[in-house]
Amino acid sequence: MPGDADIAAVGALVGDRARTRILAALGDGRALAASVLAVEAGVAASTASEHLARLVDGGLLVCERHGRHRYYRIAGPDVAALLEAMAR
Repeated sequence: MPGDADIAAVGALVGDRARTRILAALGDGRALAASVLAVEAGVAASTASEHLARLVDGGLLVCERHGRHRYYRIAGPDVAALLEAMAR
């Protein structure tokens, strides 16, 4: 049906432990650098980069560039509310 949310796609994004840890690290509204998120997720920087790209493509995160660094944050209040509800 047109306009329906693809719940399965969102489920696949948050179903990965590393991506879930990335989302949890961003849960307080901060924007964090990719290198920090790699540590939070317990994965290599290259692996974190792949996860971050998927989360951005899926609309759960946004990326902001500041110089040579990229900072990621939750895409908005709707995404934050979804993540909070899932955590409960």
